[in-house]
Amino acid sequence: MKKTLNGTLVLILVLFTFVGCTPKDNEAIVFRGDTKHTGVYDTKGVKEVKGVKWKFKTQGMVRSSAVISKNTAYFGSSDTFLYAVDTNTGLEKWKLKTGGEISATPAVFNDTVYIISGDECLYAVDVNTGKEKWRFEVKEKFKKAPADYFDYYQSSPTIGDNTVFFGSRSGFCYAVNAGDGSLKWAFDTLPKRTAALAKTSILMNSPAYHNGVVYFANSLGTFFAINADSGEQKWKYLAGGNGLIQASPAIADGMVYFGGRNTKIHALDIQTGEEKWTFTSANGSWMPSTPAIHNGILYVGSSDDLALYALNAKTGEEKWKYTGEGRMFSSPAVCDGLVYIGSADKKLNAIDIASGKVKWQFSTEGAVESSPVVFDGVIYFGSDDGYLYAIN
Repeated sequence: MKKTLNGTLVLILVLFTFVGCTPKDNEAIVFRGDTKHTGVYDTKGVKEVKGVKWKFKTQGMVRSSAVISKNTAYFGSSDTFLYAVDTNTGLEKWKLKTGGEISATPAVFNDTVYIISGDECLYAVDVNTGKEKWRFEVKEKFKKAPADYFDYYQSSPTIGDNTVFFGSRSGFCYAVNAGDGSLKWAFDTLPKRTAALAKTSILMNSPAYHNGVVYFANSLGTFFAINADSGEQKWKYLAGGNGLIQASPAIADGMVYFGGRNTKIHALDIQTGEEKWTFTSANGSWMPSTPAIHNGILYVGSSDDLALYALNAKTGEEKWKYTGEGRMFSSPAVCDGLVYIGSADKKLNAIDIASGKVKWQFSTEGAVESSPVVFDGVIYFGSDDGYLYAIN
């Protein structure tokens, strides 16, 4: 391991709005906007696209989603680099080479950016200089080529209580001290580890963290709730079917939601793991997208259905379905009355949350597998064409 009254009222409202959109100094900035992975952004959205503010070219595919902190966008690329780009100019601040391709999303906490790379290492990097502070190398490595094209998912770090939580391709979930990189615990998702099982147990999704509990799933279809302090299992749930779970869990209103290759969305009680409902896609499609939950509605993308679903978060009943022209492995972002989601037909789509109708689409030169992030009237997202885009 390496280590006037009306004027005053308007001003107050404006200040309140922007304070609500800005993370606190001690709050981690992670995949999907928060540690519960809700995918909801309390900021100004993009009602109509005026153009490209800037786009930044890498030498690989950008499937990593960006995180935005202090006028900087942090993201990775399959070219093995972690990048820091000025959100005002689109110019590079620094880049750090890692030992593998990056499709994971960084996390920022206490002037440090954390990233998982394809070399099975967690890197801690100074946000200002781009210098490596330390790295944690997974000991229980199982090196193998992805099973198919769609296995590019990597677990992204989540941070809670000064601890970094992340999964590995060996099927372990790790808890590492955010300050010095020391191991707190490692949870094995296999009840009995054998060579055969080890080849199929992969933890691709990104843990969610809420009230001292970490939630995640493995590729064998088992979903876990783990005590964040001790690493002890609280409960587990068997998804069944082709249980490979690539999507990360999302938490809202006492429920945890996730989808997988078994064609279903699962809704579980967050305390007990009791199944509340499941939703099955119309055409037997994988559900690899991480849900977004806003005002009692769950939004999630699908694969072969080429669809974005809006479901009642309490019952699983379908509200509407938007069918596009490409699979949606991207995870939706909800902001300012719209749902934004990428698709394999090289587009970023903006869908009205009430009607499910398209408001606008923006085309790139590659599949949009990354998940969009919205901040102060700008949408940031990556494309397989190698660019990180900032559009407004």
